[in-house]
Amino acid sequence: MGSGQTLATVSLGKGEKLVFNPDKDYLKYLSRSEAELTQLFESNAGITAKVIYKGAMIIRAAEEKGMDTSGWRRKYPGFYDFLRRVAYGSVLPGVYEFQGRLRQAVSMLPLTDQKRLVNGEAVSVLLADGDVRKILPADMEPAMVRQVFHIGRIRAIQEQQVFLDEEKLRGLKKVRVNHEDSVVVNRKLGVVIVNGPNVKLTQKDLLDLAQRLTK
Repeated sequence: MGSGQTLATVSLGKGEKLVFNPDKDYLKYLSRSEAELTQLFESNAGITAKVIYKGAMIIRAAEEKGMDTSGWRRKYPGFYDFLRRVAYGSVLPGVYEFQGRLRQAVSMLPLTDQKRLVNGEAVSVLLADGDVRKILPADMEPAMVRQVFHIGRIRAIQEQQVFLDEEKLRGLKKVRVNHEDSVVVNRKLGVVIVNGPNVKLTQKDLLDLAQRLTK
């Protein structure tokens, strides 16, 4: 943009307002040193585990005193519920620093696993080419999160292979006209069962199915 124009004025309550003008406001920081910029960034880099824990302890104390905290819950529904889980010991505060589906997945793990991941331990991930690589949870793509984490636990490599196989099977290109049209790989019998006259398989699909029979 580079226009230096005000994009929005945001109310902060109690008569205070924030003028949102990023193309101009960043200029006042250009003269700061790298160390100063790092300190400023870290002091404003979102919610820390320390702040989460403090909020959780406040919630627990309030509930212990019999306070009505329904207003807090209405104002911050998801955040309040997370803090409450921290308050009662089922989730570590550092888990909040993960994002989206990853945060939800990690929060359901046992505390021992949560601690390892919050402390920066990488997880073994089976890649599409068959290699196994250690990857930090925060660096995982959404598909990897679904592959690695199941309800309340981390999948072993063998379980991840089963998950990937099932994903590939669901991804087979086929045309369904009725519920009887389907493709099933039966490793026990060593056969591929094609049901219905409207299933279309390419040469690549057939090779993929044949490989699965031998795995």
